[in-house]
Amino acid sequence: MAEYTLTCRVSGDETLTGIVDADGDVRLEMRSGVSNHIYVRPDAFAEFARNLLADADADVESGLVKVGDLVEIVKYRSYSSEYEGLTGRVTAIDEDDLPYLVDTNDAGEVWAVEVRKVSEPAPACPGREALVSKAKSLLADTPHTAADLLRLAEFLAGE
Repeated sequence: MAEYTLTCRVSGDETLTGIVDADGDVRLEMRSGVSNHIYVRPDAFAEFARNLLADADADVESGLVKVGDLVEIVKYRSYSSEYEGLTGRVTAIDEDDLPYLVDTNDAGEVWAVEVRKVSEPAPACPGREALVSKAKSLLADTPHTAADLLRLAEFLAGE
């Protein structure tokens, strides 16, 4: 049974811990010197969480890491930072202490503790020759000059 802990912002040392208990209820525990428990059905908790996230304009899906995402390894192991900072594609996700299998260009496949999504690189701009060829094909059935081809190629390049 996984346990998730969130440090709360009240005076700095409060924590909110959540688990799913044996009855299938979500159990929330607030610790601030004294321990208080809140029990709620998962569907009610999910609706509660969705409403809060919507009010906060939080896009939860954009932050979730999925197989195929481009990521940076944030934490490799608790005892080693060897592969931290490397980027690659997530090829598998497990439910254990090393959940992310990342296929990096530099080190091959690496299991990591924590990763973060990174933006996809912009597609490479085609070379001049490809842009001129594209311009030629677009202007093929029209009267045009070399200057027309170059202007269209520049336009296609975004210049």
